[in-house]
Amino acid sequence: MRSGDTFAAYYATTTETPTSADWTLVGSHTLAMSALTAGLSVTAVDNSTLCTATFTGVSVTGQWVQTTAADFNAGSNRGTTVTNTAGGEVQLAASALRGIFTSATFDAGRVAEWGALSWTADVPAGTTLVVETRSGDTAAPDESWSAWTAATEGQPVSSPGARYLQYRLVLCFTSTDLSPVLYDITFLWT
Repeated sequence: MRSGDTFAAYYATTTETPTSADWTLVGSHTLAMSALTAGLSVTAVDNSTLCTATFTGVSVTGQWVQTTAADFNAGSNRGTTVTNTAGGEVQLAASALRGIFTSATFDAGRVAEWGALSWTADVPAGTTLVVETRSGDTAAPDESWSAWTAATEGQPVSSPGARYLQYRLVLCFTSTDLSPVLYDITFLWT
């Protein structure tokens, strides 16, 4: 098992599927890792013997988090602006009644299934903030990408599995005194 830069090895002697109580820690080691790494290993302990193992319940998950002005400034603004008030915020530009912020393209490094997304925003009465996503297998969005699809906070992204993901925010308000504000957004993927 890996947690951050610490790797731990466990064994179980049961002939049934092990429960969490069956695992015994063999040892652990901390090793500075600079890149995302995952793997499974098995050993027969004897170099002249082969062994077989069955791994169950294995998954690799990731998340794409946008929280800072630098994260948001990597995207593009049409009628929106990025401020640095609380780390990073996207809101309507002065005097704009409608704006669209389009994120930079996220590369999962492989075809991914998009999980739940969550965000923190302030959406006062009289304003709206809509989050939409699209996905594709080319680094630059083109006609092969999926169409923009509205997303619901706390629900899985409905864009199809792909290597790349992009989101956009559509912000609107009826008075120049108010603006919806997005503070952060997080996408989970496997």
